[in-house]
Amino acid sequence: MKKPKVGVFIDAGNLYHTSARIGWRIDFGKLKNLLSHAIDLSFINYHVVVPREDDLNYAKTLMHIQKASESFTMCQKPMKYIWSDEEKREIKKGDVDVDLAIDVVRALEIVDAAVIISGDSDYLALEKYVAEHNKPLIFVGYKKNMAWELRLKNHMFFELIKEYVEYGAITNPDLSAGATLTESIIAKAIAESTHPVDKSKP
Repeated sequence: MKKPKVGVFIDAGNLYHTSARIGWRIDFGKLKNLLSHAIDLSFINYHVVVPREDDLNYAKTLMHIQKASESFTMCQKPMKYIWSDEEKREIKKGDVDVDLAIDVVRALEIVDAAVIISGDSDYLALEKYVAEHNKPLIFVGYKKNMAWELRLKNHMFFELIKEYVEYGAITNPDLSAGATLTESIIAKAIAESTHPVDKSKP
């Protein structure tokens, strides 16, 4: 049976800050390996914001990007700095929502489904647009950080595949179970994009 062709889009800031709060993080290589077994993986685009060279986080961000680039395609944008007269300091702005959304829209013609790794409800409008084009959008993220609105859509929690993707885990489980679970969730979403189901109804 032919596996669905899928593009994956990661909101790096959302993933990084959430993993810090949750207490365990994703191993990029393990995640790519699992997805490669589950689907016909077209690409994984990693949307990340890069601070200025004089920013204290610059060096750490470069190290993070170097590590992520071993598994993902980097989509970088510069951090924006805005002076606040009220607070008498620079305010950092580094959202990637719009960039990621445009990336998804451009890829719709070449994929059967799109996966967004983020729990941010700001992507709801994008989900509606993708659905109007008879393609499914699947949200993947940590359970505690998944917005309730996204739980009404096609979604998967990292906790379901933790043993396969956790950074630092010394066990080496058989990927087949995790890959089968991931593939079934995506296949179900593709089927429902042809015959929509209202998940807001009991």
